[in-house]
Amino acid sequence: MARWIAKPAARHNPTLRAFDPFCPLSVGNGEFAFPADPTGLQTFPQLYADKLPLWTQSQWGWHSSPSRPGGSLRLTGYDTYGWPVGYATSSEGQQALTQPRGPRHHAPHSG
Repeated sequence: MARWIAKPAARHNPTLRAFDPFCPLSVGNGEFAFPADPTGLQTFPQLYADKLPLWTQSQWGWHSSPSRPGGSLRLTGYDTYGWPVGYATSSEGQQALTQPRGPRHHAPHSG
């Protein structure tokens, strides 16, 4: 592995030694989240199904609705190891965009 990749990647070597249905390892970048069991994959999803399912989720997979109000969601920017990541941290002044509107307001399980 190239040195410029290996050194930063070596900072993040998580280790799971047991199955904990309330605490799978989740990795992501703010746009994508992948939860894993101690195998590093989603090998035993049945152990997590009743507590915290191993659902891969993505920002780009959100459902849309024709009745969505106009405007853009204001995000608060945070520095994450040199990468800017935006999070919706407040609904103040943008309640129409942040309040749930029916059964389709969720990040879908991506498989």
